[in-house]
Amino acid sequence: MSTNGLQGNFNVSLMLDGEEIGILTQEIGMLYFIEDIFSYSITGKLTFNDRQGILEFGPLTGHEKIVIIYGIDQIFTLEFNIYKINRIIPTWSEAHGKDNFIEILFVDDWFYNLIGKQYSISWFEEMGSDIVKHISEHMIQQTEFDKWEDTNEEFEYFYLPYWTPKQGIDWIIKRCSGVESGKSGYLFYNSIVEGEIKANFITLEKLLSEPGLFSTADNPLYYFTTDYGFDWNRILSYNLSGIDNLS
Repeated sequence: MSTNGLQGNFNVSLMLDGEEIGILTQEIGMLYFIEDIFSYSITGKLTFNDRQGILEFGPLTGHEKIVIIYGIDQIFTLEFNIYKINRIIPTWSEAHGKDNFIEILFVDDWFYNLIGKQYSISWFEEMGSDIVKHISEHMIQQTEFDKWEDTNEEFEYFYLPYWTPKQGIDWIIKRCSGVESGKSGYLFYNSIVEGEIKANFITLEKLLSEPGLFSTADNPLYYFTTDYGFDWNRILSYNLSGIDNLS
């Protein structure tokens, strides 16, 4: 998502000690967040010139939140956690004097729950999908699902030997196949649906076979170039690798 040419409602602010501080839209250099089916969390980056003196309110420790409000016909509000203050670069201009250029990396609310704690818990004669749902609801605190596919496999015994929730889900999805697709290749990822972040547990086979996934015309073709800047099927970038006999 870019601020260039964006119409409708758009606002970005930081929550510092319960106080909301807006960032001037014209001072935002870059703002994007990525929904990746091969990543458990939504991640993003924000860069901006600190014209309001945000650093003067106190040091950014990484526990603050970023609030993004956007939309044209419908307004959505998303909250993300600051993961890292990647760079703070002092700048100077004749118009504004001394400022700071700040680069922030942010993640969704469930990122720290995925990797922050370790658990020791066991299951007896449970389906793989039921274990994943239990981990998601009780450890990750993510209870809303958009896409879901039950597994064929039942585990006679399964336990987390002081693993993180991510390690437990990693182990399970490599050993399961979907009831509807009959194929392996499970995905666990977050996506934004109608302004809310929801989890997804589904095989790649079933996900790619859903109607309307690739475009409104259900056209499964990808394009390197297209006249439509926001075409869902447009390949953003690619690279070619040479022969590597060592691999």
